[in-house]
Amino acid sequence: ELLPEPVAAAHYVDDPLEVGQHVAIYDLGGGTFDTCVVRRTETSYKVVGLPGGNERIGGEDFDHRMYQHLGEAVGRDDPEAWEKMQTSDDRAWQRAAADLLTQARDAKEQLSRQPRASVYVGAIERDVSVTRDEFEALIAADVDRTVTEMARTIESAGLADSDIVKVYLVG
Repeated sequence: ELLPEPVAAAHYVDDPLEVGQHVAIYDLGGGTFDTCVVRRTETSYKVVGLPGGNERIGGEDFDHRMYQHLGEAVGRDDPEAWEKMQTSDDRAWQRAAADLLTQARDAKEQLSRQPRASVYVGAIERDVSVTRDEFEALIAADVDRTVTEMARTIESAGLADSDIVKVYLVG
């Protein structure tokens, strides 16, 4: 049986809720951010109100913010290398840029587990470090927008924050 994604997410969490209780689904995925409110029924969950979200916020956007941050660090050490990584048609520089994006994604994931990440940038043969605080500052405005969107979705469902018993973080 196919289920709407927010309903499937609520089933996946498998949290014992009373019939009639409302849960907010905060789905920050790789490409998009989606919000929804569901109500527990006797046998499942029902979407309440209109789902919300933002197609311009997701993990890939965070990767690119980290890429830019690391690139700026490269640029402080070697401005010519950073310029070539951004503009050159040479395959070696395009590969260096692609490698830096991969390293940015890895650094983002490392910062989920530790306060500092270090990546080796082969194009300049140096390590570049980034802290969790730096990364959080890079994405703070986006995260704030997700919180605002979640509140709007709850309100559009005709509910108040106090009507939501839990928020499920998925994605």
